[in-house]
Amino acid sequence: MLETSKDLLNIVIAFCVLWFTAFVCWFIYYVINIIKRVAETMDQVAKMANGVNQFFDEAKTRMQKASSYLPLIIDGAKKLFEFAKEKKDGTKRKTKKTE
Repeated sequence: MLETSKDLLNIVIAFCVLWFTAFVCWFIYYVINIIKRVAETMDQVAKMANGVNQFFDEAKTRMQKASSYLPLIIDGAKKLFEFAKEKKDGTKRKTKKTE
């Protein structure tokens, strides 16, 4: 079977090529898995960023709507305080006149 040392060398080279091929296949498999996980993570990050963006857009829209009512609320509060002040001043004047 092994007539010369060249035959033994060819067998050793064949085993080395076999092991090297197995290692390269294993390495490629893990690189592909890593790339797949990175892609999945990036998709999740993109979805989360999109959700945050939508949240801030919705908050901005609601703040704009609320700010359009703010002058009305301020005017109403001013009139309410003026009315309360007049009512308070009016009751003090009436109580002083009756005494």
